[in-house]
Amino acid sequence: MNKGKVNLQARRQLGRLSDEVVDDKGEILSSNIPVIEKGQEEEKVAEQQTINQMKTQKEAWAKKRIKEIEDEVHLLNQKRQEEMRKRHEQKMAEQKQKEGDQQEAQKAQPPEISSKPKKGLPFWGKRIKTAQQQAQPETAGRRVGG
Repeated sequence: MNKGKVNLQARRQLGRLSDEVVDDKGEILSSNIPVIEKGQEEEKVAEQQTINQMKTQKEAWAKKRIKEIEDEVHLLNQKRQEEMRKRHEQKMAEQKQKEGDQQEAQKAQPPEISSKPKKGLPFWGKRIKTAQQQAQPETAGRRVGG
């Protein structure tokens, strides 16, 4: 095949895709492409320039606003961390003060002497039973049904 020529079928397919009518020789008979005059072309170029300029302005404003918001978030985050650190330090100081007050209170008070005897094993491990406990057999509470 010759590289310079395009197949007639391919021309017709391309013509259908672009809404153009192609004859057997490969020439375009009619097309739906609007004809642009020089004045219209200049207006379109000017409109495109203004559109591009507006886009760049919006992008610059958006970047500036994003930077401002990021800075605000960063500042708020720093303030929050500072407040949390202060609260933690204050809580730790209060806790140390309470511990110190408790230690001072314990040092100031003499040990309490109770008038009641201690419950439990007063005679070196020998258990004293009440009369009711002595009346019951040893295994009464330990029985397992079955």
